Amino acid sequence: MAQDISTDTTEPVNTSTIDNGAPGDVTITEDGSITLSGTEGQVAVTMDSDNNITHNGVIQIDDTNSVTGIRLTTDHTGDLTITGSINLLEDYEREDEDDDDDLDGPIALGDSRFGILLDAGGTHTGDIDLQAGSILAVEGNNSAGMWLGSLLDGSLTLDGTISVLGDDSVALEIDDGVSGDVLISGNVTGRGANTRGISIDGDVGGNLTIESTISTTGFTSISSGSSNYVAPFNIDDDTPDLEDRVDAEDLNDNGTALAIGSNLGNGLLINGNVDTFICEEDEEDETKDTLDDFDENRSNGIVSTFGSAPALLISPDLDGTATGSITLGTVVETVRDTQDDDEDEDLTEVLATFDYDYGFINRGGISADGFNVGYDATAVRIEGSADGNFTTNIVGGMFNSGDIDADAFEADAVGISVGDGAIVGTFVNEGDISTDVATVAGHTATTLLIEDGADLSLLTNGGSITSRVIGESGNAYAIRDFSGGLTQITNTGTISASQADDGVGVDDLGVVRAIDVSASTADITYVQELATPIDDVNGDDSIDNNDVVAPTLIGDIVFGSGNDALMSTAGDISGDIYFGLGDGDMTLRSTEFEGDVFITDGTNSIDLTSSSLVGVYFPRFCGRLWASRF
Repeated sequence: MAQDISTDTTEPVNTSTIDNGAPGDVTITEDGSITLSGTEGQVAVTMDSDNNITHNGVIQIDDTNSVTGIRLTTDHTGDLTITGSINLLEDYEREDEDDDDDLDGPIALGDSRFGILLDAGGTHTGDIDLQAGSILAVEGNNSAGMWLGSLLDGSLTLDGTISVLGDDSVALEIDDGVSGDVLISGNVTGRGANTRGISIDGDVGGNLTIESTISTTGFTSISSGSSNYVAPFNIDDDTPDLEDRVDAEDLNDNGTALAIGSNLGNGLLINGNVDTFICEEDEEDETKDTLDDFDENRSNGIVSTFGSAPALLISPDLDGTATGSITLGTVVETVRDTQDDDEDEDLTEVLATFDYDYGFINRGGISADGFNVGYDATAVRIEGSADGNFTTNIVGGMFNSGDIDADAFEADAVGISVGDGAIVGTFVNEGDISTDVATVAGHTATTLLIEDGADLSLLTNGGSITSRVIGESGNAYAIRDFSGGLTQITNTGTISASQADDGVGVDDLGVVRAIDVSASTADITYVQELATPIDDVNGDDSIDNNDVVAPTLIGDIVFGSGNDALMSTAGDISGDIYFGLGDGDMTLRSTEFEGDVFITDGTNSIDLTSSSLVGVYFPRFCGRLWASRF
């Protein structure tokens, strides 16, 4: 029989013996609580039989190591549903021990604390559902908010919050997989040296959907004004030396916010709105029958880090011992009735399901902030194994309509890094991807980096890909390919690389390139054209080319040694064009071009029709020049 805990309890309970020595379901009511302390190794509630646990109250274990809030043993069947809280905390606060106005000491003292623990070595059948309002709060090193050590044969839903404070810890670890869907729609926070947000090292059979904020940092403070970076033009005789601005013990590096090292059956969706243009007809439409009609049921997913660890890492090498290649299947989105459209108070029922062509879709935000001096920043990192034996395959490629950004100070920043062994194929960007670096020491901002051994051949940009460096010694690359596999770039949006003066008067100018494919021997084509209009943006009751913004490219283009082509039929190009050893063709129609064209070798042709040229110089040009009405 089911047993309720409706009062304050100080003894652990087991489902196998809860009913006077017999198994039964356990419910901790809103008025119930289990409070333990002082004895290491204790577990508040253990599911060790084929029964359910419903926790609506409070589980509290303070100042005790090696403890667990709720433990699931393997090879049993039962659902775990939580609307209450699990608090594994410690009575400890950092103090200013050396009177320097900075708090000192470790951020946590305890060890080995687990909010929810599924034992390793088997399978648990059932769903885990942390409903809205539920809380997992853990303070301790080498600890976890939730650790799933075995296969969960069911689904995992996190509508509540998980927070972990401590070094070498993790908010949510999926070690051996989930057969169904994984939905993260509650905030997840990890604070501490090497502490991770969500780490998935076991296969997910269904959807992996992020609809909330996942964040990590190893720094003790990320509040405004707490960075140790000071812009050169703000430094004076009263500015403390770098090592005196923030204590070294406050500058621990972080772990990854979202790490994926396994197969995802239905891909990765970081959710957000589909339709960014709302017109009067949209507001009056009360029938949900198209993809964008369900935007009110979607929540923004945000994955962010402060420190050098990537915000999002996809790699078969998460634990350093890759055992096979991983694949992200094409995304399937399940839309829930979060607005209670039918007024039945069921916010989890499914309204619609959509199938997509991409294995990774970002509609939300992915951000990496080095924050302090010397910390690289990487928003997205996709790679194969370090030994070169295993790959990461994103079926159908990547689609971004959200924001991806990386910022660094006297360090390098990368927006999207596609590494050796990553098979992406196609990348479509309809959102904003940016990198910003402040440097006096020649650091680099690269917005899209394709490394040697990566597979990304087609890039379509309808949004913005921008790279900016503050400091004349710094380097800015919007797109940089070392793989030799990128063969087609189509731009209907903005691609930009720029450099700004930081006021220190450095004459050592860095490199500023919108597109650098100089390492390639393949034939590469750059196409710039107007986007196809789909909305009456200017409100003139006509959908035409006046409803789209003309494309722009700012920065140099450096081709490789293949037979390359540049064709623009709209917009602006501002930067020098460098053709390599192969043949080169440049066609400009209805385009304003400002820059020089450099020809190294090969047979070249330049076709200019209805275009405007500003300050153009053709050094060493030898080939065919055809012009009309410019």
